[in-house]
Amino acid sequence: PYPKVWQAAMSDPAVERVGREGEILYVGPAQSNESIRHQIDLYHRTLEANGHDKPEDMVIVREFYCAPTREEALARAQANFATKYEVYAQHGLHGTDGELTRKVTGDLETLMDDTFLVGGPEECIEQIAAYHQMGFTDVAIRLFYPEMSQSEVLEHIDLVGKEVIPALHTL
Repeated sequence: PYPKVWQAAMSDPAVERVGREGEILYVGPAQSNESIRHQIDLYHRTLEANGHDKPEDMVIVREFYCAPTREEALARAQANFATKYEVYAQHGLHGTDGELTRKVTGDLETLMDDTFLVGGPEECIEQIAAYHQMGFTDVAIRLFYPEMSQSEVLEHIDLVGKEVIPALHTL
């Protein structure tokens, strides 16, 4: 009867707010898988406590970089993510989750290993499949970053469109 509303949440209080309101959870880009599992459980408990059914959808956004090999993806991702996360560090990230704040404003290597979708096509498919297994129905990814040339953007879109997206339809 009305458009679906995705409410973003990166901390437990925000997840509880989404659950109280009975809206669709939109998980942010920097939580670890352990934190996400905890927050999904918290979300489901809060929905139930407030008389809401579980929405059919659950959404996650992740930084994403796919290249023909993992090594190439890591090198390109490092260069392209650095500017974005340097700006976060300059401005700070205010919130209630100290660990998350340190991660988003700290070591990019940790984020690339723990939370970002980075690798060759098969690795990216496996990483997205893991989120599907957690219950996510939608994964929002970025295919270009300010530091990328037009040819890099087009190559990235082409690789993802030919090798990653078709495989996701079989999940």
